[in-house]
Amino acid sequence: MTRDEILKGFLLQAAELSKDDEQTLDSYIEMLFDTKQKNSHAS
Repeated sequence: MTRDEILKGFLLQAAELSKDDEQTLDSYIEMLFDTKQKNSHAS
């Protein structure tokens, strides 16, 4: 599984969970980028 596939799957899952509520979807995306930044600092 490539990183893009994982990202796409995450966004699809987030969209489904948020039921097209843009604010919820935005918070999922923010969470994802926060996690990515923390991971890059750790390495």
